Amino acid sequence: MKNLGVLFRYEMKKLWRRKLTWIIVILLAGIFSYSTINSQRSGISGTFTITNENGEEISQYLSVNDQFKIRIEGSQLLSGQLIDESFFNTAKETIPLSAESQDQKSYFLLIDPSYYDFYSFYGDYLNGSAQDFYSQRDESIKRNLQRADLSSDEMDYWENIAEQVETPFVYQQISGGQALLDVLGSGGIAIIIPLLAGILLCELFSQERRTKVDKLIFSTQRGRFPLYLAKVLAGEISVLLAVAIISGVSIATNLLVYGYSSLSGAIQLLPWLWSSILPITIGQAALMLLVLLLTYGLLCGAITAMVSALSGSGVVSLAISIGIMLLTMQQYDVSWVEYLPANLVDQHTFMSLTLTNIFGIKLNFFQSGLLLYMALAFLLFILCWLCWRWKATKCA
Repeated sequence: MKNLGVLFRYEMKKLWRRKLTWIIVILLAGIFSYSTINSQRSGISGTFTITNENGEEISQYLSVNDQFKIRIEGSQLLSGQLIDESFFNTAKETIPLSAESQDQKSYFLLIDPSYYDFYSFYGDYLNGSAQDFYSQRDESIKRNLQRADLSSDEMDYWENIAEQVETPFVYQQISGGQALLDVLGSGGIAIIIPLLAGILLCELFSQERRTKVDKLIFSTQRGRFPLYLAKVLAGEISVLLAVAIISGVSIATNLLVYGYSSLSGAIQLLPWLWSSILPITIGQAALMLLVLLLTYGLLCGAITAMVSALSGSGVVSLAISIGIMLLTMQQYDVSWVEYLPANLVDQHTFMSLTLTNIFGIKLNFFQSGLLLYMALAFLLFILCWLCWRWKATKCA
């Protein structure tokens, strides 16, 4: 074990000296940065015309980028306001709700963009009051609780959690928060993690076999475990580092484009999470997804390492990783499907009412899923060592 540090540094250099490692990390970071920038852009460039309250006609050509900038900057004007009756009344007094959609868009772009972002997501609710807005949310939560078929103890647990969500909500920009959780979820970075782990680690144990160095390594027993540990540590840390770089660049891009205000907003501001009963902010939700991404990367790295040790083939290891990526993108009608990455590493984790009781401790979906993935990764590390030791015995 004295040489573990030396072996670890050597294995890290092997992985990060490969041009392919840097190419795939930079390429994916660029793709998802572009995705988070453009996920909330819509419409086409054109000339917008409207008549203001003084009877003057205003006409201006605006590109898609101009429209996006106006929408984001306009949302900052309402930042920090309570979404209450006053908020709704002001919206109904200023927005031409009876106008055609194109005229409404012209109003937002040329006269008052403050409600543009809110109206894009919750425009239908402006036909009613703030009380209606929150009443419909309460009814939606009740339906979700009833459909979940919970025990009385579980129902009490979730009702207690729901009471911790403060209403009325404080308005913060919605588009930035939605774009951030989209890129960190199963529709974004989570999709490619098996492929990323496969590309990085497919030759973690197979390279020695291809170069015929494995027989020399297996000829001594004292150095086997330190070398195995160095390989696994270097491999897993490399996957985590790659995921962190891609996620970090995407998050930084999101904050530069949309600003920081959405991070402090309640997750209930996002349409998909409107009826969530978790008392957390969008920033906290993003952090939870990042933790899940890293844990999923740990699991995918363990799978790739085990296949590499068992098969001795980089091609087989990469093929299995691609297969996992494709399989996890499918929909399955089975009870345990909720713990697949498409659900766990996604916004669904903030809507799930699943509770797991372990030694009298209630774990929500995020907590139990995190624990499950870490346990599976640890189990695979043990199996990987057994496979590699079996190979050593066979070669000896």
